[in-house]
Amino acid sequence: MIQGSFRLAYLVGLFLFLTSLLSAQSLGLLIDGKKPHAKIPFELINNFIVIELTFDHVLPLNFIFDTGAENTLITKKEIVDLFEYKLGRKFTVIGSDMKTPLTAYLVQSVHLSTEHTTAAHQDILVLEEDYIKFGKFLGKEIHGIAAADLFKRHVVKVDYKKKELILYKKKPPIPSDFKKVKVSIEKSKLYVQSPVNIIKDEPFSAKLLIDTGADMGLLINTKSDSLLHLPENRLPSTIGIGLGGYLEGYIGRINKLQFGTYELDNLIGNFQDDVTTAADSLNILSRNGIIGNKILGRFTLFIDYLQGDLYIKARKNWQKEFRHDRSGLAVILLGENKKEYMVQYVTPSSPAYEAGFKKGDVIRKVNGIPIDLYNFTSLTNKLSGKIGKRLNISIKRDGEKMKKSIYLREVI
Repeated sequence: MIQGSFRLAYLVGLFLFLTSLLSAQSLGLLIDGKKPHAKIPFELINNFIVIELTFDHVLPLNFIFDTGAENTLITKKEIVDLFEYKLGRKFTVIGSDMKTPLTAYLVQSVHLSTEHTTAAHQDILVLEEDYIKFGKFLGKEIHGIAAADLFKRHVVKVDYKKKELILYKKKPPIPSDFKKVKVSIEKSKLYVQSPVNIIKDEPFSAKLLIDTGADMGLLINTKSDSLLHLPENRLPSTIGIGLGGYLEGYIGRINKLQFGTYELDNLIGNFQDDVTTAADSLNILSRNGIIGNKILGRFTLFIDYLQGDLYIKARKNWQKEFRHDRSGLAVILLGENKKEYMVQYVTPSSPAYEAGFKKGDVIRKVNGIPIDLYNFTSLTNKLSGKIGKRLNISIKRDGEKMKKSIYLREVI
């Protein structure tokens, strides 16, 4: 999703409903030899965990590590075509807009591996088309989703500071400063029951999906329970993008979330308030929302798929302010191999709106620095900088060069 700066909240895996069609013989990644554990390094790109898996022994591919998805998939069909894998059963999946039918295929007995792990006969899903083109939003080519079916035979440590996943064959000794969080596991996905206060004195016990495939902090499905509602202070927003298009909703402030024994205050929340019949048929309403990487990344996690447990330890500065874009600009990358950013959306009544920015404007410089010297993270930080900070932005619109100035302020 892209709103405010670059928020890609809903990943494709969130809406796949094909679990019964994949072979039970797919064992996922197994640790090589007698090693008790294996490390998988990752990049953290705009709050997404990106790991490298080798496809068919030779081809390194980039996957998003997604605990919110049950089945691993490849988004680029040309890869399996190149290696002459046979496309199996064809089926329809529901897009992230909960309306658009999309096509996927079952591909059996694919070989995936890392330096010290191997999935020798993994069944995966392959999309007929690359419906989302992750590279436009992350600035890095992404080839698929590494879902829970690759990791569910292990205890997985997610270390956001060291940027590594550690897979354990058996449950390791958990340090005493990690706190156990009661979770349930349904179809290999973890759910936590957490009190949420949208308004200060009105707690609601929400069933939330633990989702490393979402870069947001907290999403609430207000239609999932009559006691849930939109906050008074909110803005209409595109809260997600995935297969099939954009997901519309709202952003607003949430007073408090309790995650295990930790309390997080004054969060930025995303609200989905329009759920279709398709969503209901896929049991989307059986949960109240998700917890994504903007919250999970404030902790170190042990995900125990073997016994169905979750352990968390807060990182330094876990209570730091939840900052949101203060410009009103939402941008996407033009092309996956060059750093040109185009305005995709302008928040009404925001600094960017008042300065006259329009969808389609191509950003050329920010404060005199050419845009190709920024990456997504540095540009995001610039657009969510200190209140009152002036940004001088050079753009190109319909072939004409322009300069505009904005003063950052809270938009929500």
